[in-house]
Amino acid sequence: MFEIGKTYQISTIETDSDGYGRVTGNQTVTAVDGNLVKFEDGTIINTMSPLFDSAVDLKTHETFKKQFSENMDKWLNDPEDANL
Repeated sequence: MFEIGKTYQISTIETDSDGYGRVTGNQTVTAVDGNLVKFEDGTIINTMSPLFDSAVDLKTHETFKKQFSENMDKWLNDPEDANL
């Protein structure tokens, strides 16, 4: 799933005095060994951990958002000719 050199938005679950909370940040992958993923800042995450929430490939996500926006504009301007 992870590719070296790609940047992902990583979401993990962390605990503090108020209980559980989600923490997100952008990280670039430098190494992958099975379930372990290492990032540029030296952080290593076990993707099988129950505290690992998600990873979103930022480049793919931005492409999807752009395409979705363009399709939505077409549909709003001419719903019958949008070919969606």
